[in-house]
Amino acid sequence: CSDTDTGADVTEAADDVRTVAVDETQADETQADLTSQIGIDARARIAVLGAGACTLAGFLHSRFAHAQIDAVEISSDVCAAARAHFGVAEMEQSDRFRLHAQDVRAWLEECPPSSLDLLLVDVEDGDHTDV
Repeated sequence: CSDTDTGADVTEAADDVRTVAVDETQADETQADLTSQIGIDARARIAVLGAGACTLAGFLHSRFAHAQIDAVEISSDVCAAARAHFGVAEMEQSDRFRLHAQDVRAWLEECPPSSLDLLLVDVEDGDHTDV
């Protein structure tokens, strides 16, 4: 189904798994409404895979004052830039925010089963071939 207010495609599946696909051109509006759509507890454990500059993780950190946010980014250079230029170093002073510089597959392997309340995936395959 599609949320007409945000442009997000929301798919419900078995076992309370909900997938939300966001049109990047409407990301600002969608982020503001996303929190009401996903229906998670304020003390949730949230992971953002493919964190990049941590703008989405930072939004969640500010929106959910008691949630634990884990941001995972494979590139240590991108993590360094996020810390230096996007406020991540300040967020890491909180015990609620962690940026992990590692492959998401390895990070997920280390996660205890059923330890995440929300998993947001924004990864790419690293192939930057011009089309």
